[in-house]
Amino acid sequence: MTLYPLIALMALAVTLVMVAAICQHATLPTSRKIGMCTAIAAFMLIGSAGLYLTLGQGPILPLIESEQASQSGIRQQVAELEKKLQDNPKDLPAWLSLGTLWMNAGQFQPASQAYKQAVLLSGGNAAIIMQYAIALIMANDGTVSDEATESLKMVLTLAPKHPEARYYMAIRHEQQGEKEQAIQLFDGLLDDLPEAIPLSSVIARKLVRLKDTPDLSN
Repeated sequence: MTLYPLIALMALAVTLVMVAAICQHATLPTSRKIGMCTAIAAFMLIGSAGLYLTLGQGPILPLIESEQASQSGIRQQVAELEKKLQDNPKDLPAWLSLGTLWMNAGQFQPASQAYKQAVLLSGGNAAIIMQYAIALIMANDGTVSDEATESLKMVLTLAPKHPEARYYMAIRHEQQGEKEQAIQLFDGLLDDLPEAIPLSSVIARKLVRLKDTPDLSN
């Protein structure tokens, strides 16, 4: 194994320990703790894979410099989009671009506001409503709020097999202590997903844990 993939794996191991400690000692209600840890784990799952693949290709220093330039570019793009939207508040692509920029910057609250405007202008586009729901969830520390739930229901009305919407609806039931509903949704989603993708193993582990916990909905 070359040095760079090893660095990536070491970083992932350290991050796993940190997340475990945070989740163990966080003074939050159980449902919010589950949501927070789920959100962190999701970012880790995606981010660590990207880090491993990137570091496997060569030195990281040019990538760090590129990221710094990218952050500066994001601020400039946000300013340009906001000015553009002042002139034309009905510019749907501009609202979508603004939401994406805020999401990439980790600013989930302004991202949700931008996506909300895009939803209103889109006339009911399932993909845009889903982006809005995800922004709401991330802005709420991984907790699927009532507002996010309504958006997820809209997505599933338009696209009943939408995997992300089904996943987050299952998470909502899990956070509410509704064990049977969560298991049913996770089971159905797992049946429809390819076994090879990481999300399948995540859901499989969730199902094992859920089946060993009491149903708190009654």
